[in-house]
Amino acid sequence: MRNIYGLCIAILVLCVACSPQSPKEIQEKERQEQVLAERKRVSKLMLSYIELVGDRYVLTLTEKEAKALGVSSELYYEALSDIDKANAMVRELQSDPNVVLELGDPQESIQADEENATELQTKEH
Repeated sequence: MRNIYGLCIAILVLCVACSPQSPKEIQEKERQEQVLAERKRVSKLMLSYIELVGDRYVLTLTEKEAKALGVSSELYYEALSDIDKANAMVRELQSDPNVVLELGDPQESIQADEENATELQTKEH
């Protein structure tokens, strides 16, 4: 008899696990995907406005300019916060005598990526 109950519970668990998502769950998943896509778009866009000045990363885009490019204030200030955290980490690593730190310039990285993309396109044609 216990085996029957165990089998029934196992079948019930499988049915619940295989049941379709509720409309609310589907909406939440779609919302999360939209937020992620927007963050990715903003990250790519704002990378063009991050420069290495000395040993600090600086965002050269004002909030007003960011809004004109379709970046919300919330994401703009998140980017500023992320840059501040990166700069704090750089300072911390620089104070460690056992660490050799070479900072990458985002603008040089963007330029190199564009050159590589151009080379690939040239080779394909």
